Amino acid sequence: MRSHLLFPALLLASAVALSGCTVLPEPGSGAAANAPGPANGPVALASVDGLAVKGRAPKTGYAREQFGKGWLDTDGSGCGTREDILKRDLARTTFKDGCKVLSGVLEKDPYTGTRITHERGRTGVDIDHIVALSDAWQKGAGGWDKGKRIAFANDLMLAV
Repeated sequence: MRSHLLFPALLLASAVALSGCTVLPEPGSGAAANAPGPANGPVALASVDGLAVKGRAPKTGYAREQFGKGWLDTDGSGCGTREDILKRDLARTTFKDGCKVLSGVLEKDPYTGTRITHERGRTGVDIDHIVALSDAWQKGAGGWDKGKRIAFANDLMLAV
């Protein structure tokens, strides 16, 4: 081994030894079938071919109001979730009454990567649910109680 590679190789070997990591058994050995992690990856991937592909579930009973009326103050901050998201994501914000975001700058739009200047009522930043509420309804939210649907619709981590 070349001398300039010896130190990094020793460092890596030491880190592996000190971390408690072990080498997984070779694929095809009896132990490999019961081993956790990547050794079973090919089996899981092969199982995908057996999954049934189904159409969309119906939107029977869906209405936006099933998730509450608009952006609500679910965290007790005194501001609706939309304002909380604008405060979180915009720089150089100006406010009315400490809550309504009048203006600000979104330095990097998550969809386009561009810089967007927000001016309330003129140009602005749209707030989107990462999972559309109608899609959530079709995938099980229709069976949730109203409180859980309202919490979902106003979750700061599920909106951009």
